[in-house]
Amino acid sequence: MKVSRQLAATLCLAMVLFSGGCSVYQSQRMEPGSGARYSGLWGVAGERWSEASRLPDFSAAGYRSGGRELPRPPVVASVRDFGAKGDGTTDDTAAFEAALVAVDAGAVLVPRGNYRISRPLSIRRPGVVLRGEDANASVIMAAPIHGDCSVPNQGPPNCAPYQGAAMLEIEGTVGGNRLATVVVAASRGERRLRLSSVAGIRAGQWIRLTMRNPADNSLGCHLYLERGCLNPERRQWYSGRIVDWLVRVESVAGDTVTLERALRLDVRMGWSPEIRSFSASVEDSGIENLSLRFSGEAYAGHNNEQGHYGILIRDAYNCWVRDVTIIDADRGVDIRGGYNTISGLQLRAALRTPQLTAKVFATGHYGVSVAGPRSQDNLIENSVVQTVFVHNLSVASFANGNVFSGIRSAVPHFDHHGAGAYENLYTEISLADSGQDLFLSGGRRPDEPGGARTTLWNVVFPGSASLGRLPQDLPGLTLVGVDGMAAYRADPTMPDWWVESWPGAETMPPNIYRAQRALREQRDGTGRR
Repeated sequence: MKVSRQLAATLCLAMVLFSGGCSVYQSQRMEPGSGARYSGLWGVAGERWSEASRLPDFSAAGYRSGGRELPRPPVVASVRDFGAKGDGTTDDTAAFEAALVAVDAGAVLVPRGNYRISRPLSIRRPGVVLRGEDANASVIMAAPIHGDCSVPNQGPPNCAPYQGAAMLEIEGTVGGNRLATVVVAASRGERRLRLSSVAGIRAGQWIRLTMRNPADNSLGCHLYLERGCLNPERRQWYSGRIVDWLVRVESVAGDTVTLERALRLDVRMGWSPEIRSFSASVEDSGIENLSLRFSGEAYAGHNNEQGHYGILIRDAYNCWVRDVTIIDADRGVDIRGGYNTISGLQLRAALRTPQLTAKVFATGHYGVSVAGPRSQDNLIENSVVQTVFVHNLSVASFANGNVFSGIRSAVPHFDHHGAGAYENLYTEISLADSGQDLFLSGGRRPDEPGGARTTLWNVVFPGSASLGRLPQDLPGLTLVGVDGMAAYRADPTMPDWWVESWPGAETMPPNIYRAQRALREQRDGTGRR
């Protein structure tokens, strides 16, 4: 019987690696380490993994592709220099605005105090950081944001949820021109593209690979492994490039470019694949070491938010939010850019109590939300969600390669909000309560909530409760070391899933993002990335 299990495991592994057709791999305990469990997708040190594996490469997530520590630029000004009082009564908005405009680069200090802010504050220059003197004592007391409601929207009484506003914003613009078209199809996992021209393309350059969804919706179906398709109604929302992937060139030879990373999707001629240049007006900016507190008035309910919106990163790259606490918010952090890091974030409710809305007792709508075709390779790490949002951790609208790492959360609510977000990772997650569904997703239908190859790796919660209803509409889902999976050991839920069912605490390595990053750093010496 033991031989049969080993043979079955080997055959299953081969099927997944080469055809993606096996659903459950029951790995044996592997030395070293008593009780340690090693995935058939990874092995002990990555020897079972390849760039073409169903386990995506998440190693480049975060600031500067995860290859550098977050910087700490020197303080060059204080909001007090521009008249801020920090007495909890005076409206200090104008002083903050003046400070952020006056500084070309460096940190703007927010000394200890309580600062009333009545309208959004925006960082629109590279290298500018808003830094509190004390994470707990430098407090921004934020008023709600009310948007322009001249255009009707569904649900909410004001338009703020649909205007992309927040109290603290890092906002830039993205530019780029067409450099070439791709002239030969390529498969996911490959790193070489043949182009119509390599003029203007050099090693080390950042480029964008863009693709459009044609009338037959074939790219929209590819995002779902052809097991589902993008809702045709969404074409009016995303009529342009639904794939806009930013990657660096490793080398150029003849008419071929080699990328530093493997393709996340197939590249087909019917999808108008193009190579475009890349420029971002805002990089290396951040918000750090402060608290953002809202009034604490009762949560108005799902899609009835009154505009208590925390932080927005929009069309900005290589930026960060570090050691920030957001209190009593409708939305915590929204990310609409790439290669950003959110570290040491705390989301909690102080005066708010949970309200029943959308079948959930919640104090807000979104905890952390990542959405949009260019929302890729962001890292949300070492953070705590102490309260309950309708959607605690959310991905949507073609977001890809994003990593939630080392998160402690009151409840799961791993929201996949439609429009084909694909290849996103949740690793080393600790949940305080498993009484609600692991996946609690919203968004329009009939398209499926999430695209291909969502990955959960080491998800722990107390007790022996089940993880709740598993979604049957997440194609290519990978579950490795997720507590509460006992019911799925012998009964695969979907044929294209990969389920390795054991307690999360036994999973080795415990954090697959960090393991992949370490492997990438080892290979960098040979030019591999």
